[in-house]
Amino acid sequence: MQVSPYSLLGASTLAALEQRCNAMLDAWAGAWGVERSACALDCARAWDTTALRPGQWQRHYAQAEQAVWIGWPDQLARALQARMFAPDQRHAPDAPGGASLAAQSAAEACAALADALAAAAAPGVRAPADSGTAAPPARLFRSASGAVMVALRIAEQSMLCVLNHACLDLPAPQKLALPARTDLRGVLGYMPVTLSVSLGQVEVDVSQLLTLAVGDVIRLDSHVDQPVTVTGPDGQALFGAHLGSADGTIVVEAVRHASH
Repeated sequence: MQVSPYSLLGASTLAALEQRCNAMLDAWAGAWGVERSACALDCARAWDTTALRPGQWQRHYAQAEQAVWIGWPDQLARALQARMFAPDQRHAPDAPGGASLAAQSAAEACAALADALAAAAAPGVRAPADSGTAAPPARLFRSASGAVMVALRIAEQSMLCVLNHACLDLPAPQKLALPARTDLRGVLGYMPVTLSVSLGQVEVDVSQLLTLAVGDVIRLDSHVDQPVTVTGPDGQALFGAHLGSADGTIVVEAVRHASH
């Protein structure tokens, strides 16, 4: 039974691939004397791309289940030659031997770019498995195949690279280790907490409030022998307590919860 991958490929996977390929392109352009601004690169899902597929696929790389196809038209070498060896209009045209040498250098630059692109896009693949016109299988361009198309443009010409799903199939993430159980009492034991003690309540009208003076006594709705309520920072009752004094300081003695 033949099994095909079903992978939608997230944006982060494409971004990581594009970053590797752009780093390769920077190094290649510097080594071959090509203006980096003349080169552009784009990574997309193979089934989403509208780029024209070249009629001549010139490189096929393979390693285990990984496979890469790279192709480019003959015009790409001529475009590279114009970038690498700009004609000097002050002198007569070069001799045919010079033109042949420039064309050979441009062809070598194309081959070096293909090898570098394959190594950057799929580090596991080896040197070309074969050379010829064999195109990538049609299944790679079906929806959710997991394949990627890398389009590298120089001037108006393009080098296209197709990667199958195995080139981007990352290993499953390792199972995360659960943190050890934390002793909350040890962690929170030294955090300060403010407790409030409610001695009681009273209602007064405005006229009584306006006549209050120093020394007046306000009768609360609780008795001295009744426990008061101690509440936490959120206002929730925690426990009851009795008022008292120790060393000249007002203290409370905890008793059962006020609701018990």
